[in-house]
Amino acid sequence: MVREKTVHSVWDDLKHHGVAKITYFGSDVQARYRVDSAKLSLTTIVYRGGPFVPPSVRACIHENPPMPPTDIRTSLHFDEKSGQIHLKYLGSFEHFDSHYFTHVLEQFCVVADGWRSFINEHDERDLIRVKR
Repeated sequence: MVREKTVHSVWDDLKHHGVAKITYFGSDVQARYRVDSAKLSLTTIVYRGGPFVPPSVRACIHENPPMPPTDIRTSLHFDEKSGQIHLKYLGSFEHFDSHYFTHVLEQFCVVADGWRSFINEHDERDLIRVKR
């Protein structure tokens, strides 16, 4: 669970600036809140491939990884130029309270960790083993 003090700090940043960053459960998450549209967005990197992204990684991002069900919808975005895969969440956040934010953040980080593991498994399949 996210520590209460950390949540309050992130919460204050979101309320006053509309943007906050938090590291939780292995994810560096950028959060944005738009008051005018009552939308919360969360973004984190789940894969850093660099100049070459293996074919199995490219293929696996279109699959459904085995992970526990959540009540948030996320999507993956592949940046061809950087070779990074980002997990994103965009949801309605009309009742702006810290408990709901914490719930969404925790679920988002669980999904991110699941995608990271799933993608890394596929990434390792494309490694070429060299015997000495």
